[in-house]
Amino acid sequence: MLRGRTTVLPVLLTAVFAGQAAAQAACEVNEDRPSQIGRAFLSITQAATAQEAGNWAQSATALKAAMKSASDEKAASNALGQTMVTGKVLSLWLNHPDLPPQVTREYLGFATNGTAPVDLVASVDSLFDVVEAAQPGCATSLLEWRRQRAWVGFLNGAIEQLNAGNLDAAVATANRANQLSESPYAYMVLGNVAHNRQNTDEALKYYQQTIDLATDSLFRDVREQTLVTLGNLAADVAESKSGPEKTDFARRAAEAFGTVVKESPASGFAPQARAGLSRSLLLQGDTAAFKASLQAYIENPTNFAYQDVLASAVAAGRAGQWAEAVKLFEGVLVSNPWNRDALYNVALGYHEIGAFEKMVPHVTKLVKVDPSNGENWRLFAYAYNGMSKAAKSAAAQRALNDSVVKYFEMAEKMPHQLQFTEFSNTPEKTTLSGMIENRGEAAKSYALTIEFLDKDGTVVGTREAAVADVAPKASGRFSVSIESAPSVIAFRYAPLPTN
Repeated sequence: MLRGRTTVLPVLLTAVFAGQAAAQAACEVNEDRPSQIGRAFLSITQAATAQEAGNWAQSATALKAAMKSASDEKAASNALGQTMVTGKVLSLWLNHPDLPPQVTREYLGFATNGTAPVDLVASVDSLFDVVEAAQPGCATSLLEWRRQRAWVGFLNGAIEQLNAGNLDAAVATANRANQLSESPYAYMVLGNVAHNRQNTDEALKYYQQTIDLATDSLFRDVREQTLVTLGNLAADVAESKSGPEKTDFARRAAEAFGTVVKESPASGFAPQARAGLSRSLLLQGDTAAFKASLQAYIENPTNFAYQDVLASAVAAGRAGQWAEAVKLFEGVLVSNPWNRDALYNVALGYHEIGAFEKMVPHVTKLVKVDPSNGENWRLFAYAYNGMSKAAKSAAAQRALNDSVVKYFEMAEKMPHQLQFTEFSNTPEKTTLSGMIENRGEAAKSYALTIEFLDKDGTVVGTREAAVADVAPKASGRFSVSIESAPSVIAFRYAPLPTN
């Protein structure tokens, strides 16, 4: 089985920004006359200043005064101005952190019908809709009133609910944010909820809306992240389809991945996008284009991050394009000679193309890095078995067959199996996690010594992991980290005792 990282559902941002700069269009609404409108506007300014200072009591007093003036019957002589200032008052009310569960007209400062409840979000939206319909140029200036503190709170709330697994609450909160002002973050939440619920069509729709809205540089990361997510989802669907449906989903995936590669070739999402593009080209049946997409990595692997080359190599291997895959895995090893995934996969690739002798040096290095994984030792058996079939003498064939038996039995009888589930490295922190399976008949404890390596194989730091009292036929987990070691790109560990 090919080893390599897989793309996971992206982690959403935990902070968002209120908006982006936009050119101001003409908004010809009089907020000075009659005097009631002018007084309301002045009180709105005072409330906004109080909110900036965190003085919510002063803000409430100013907003009630503003609402009293705005709802005066004389203010109706300027209906559009009255509508605009009323919307602004309610928008600022939404920012208040101590609003009761059900807000009444009396609470907000209306002089009539005091006990009637008010849906602030719906009211702000409908009032500003009226103004924007009459004066389209006001849409730009009203954007900042739609995107107040409350809007940011809804977006962050939706993200928090999603990350907590509260999907219904995440949808409701994201929709409240979108009712005030559409946001790529809100649609990203809705897309991820649909994805979690395996509603593919709805997820793709929301992801596309995220992408369409995330055109400003402020949203670059969320745009790229969502393009990759959409591409992976469309490619997954393509693999389950056939005929024109397969081609359509694969094409959609290729377009998403290709957009990232074209727009942001040096971004952190570009490696996933390039690997996804290769995969989607194959799903479309375009083998020639797929091979062409790999040439830059094959010819100049050191021009790219090794993770980028590794992802493309895994895609080539999964597609059965082993000649290209081997070249790519070898390219990974130029930049990261101790990468266990590349060492394993290049050996597997040489087996697939019948170059059995070339497997041996790579497997020899692999078992120095990852010695307590029986599958690695089994690769020796595959290599010697292939060489045995081509041996020119009976004596050579017997010796090679002896090696086949030796390594096959070593793999089969290994009393434990060590597997890794995470190797994440950033300049700030590198984390290695995994599990040890106890294949014996009695409970066992394990002490694992792990060395973190730089490109030259120099030990940057050592960590110990203890996995205690693992029951027979069960597994125990471990996780270790090393901080402030940006040169770390690989690891190895001392073999676990076999007795």
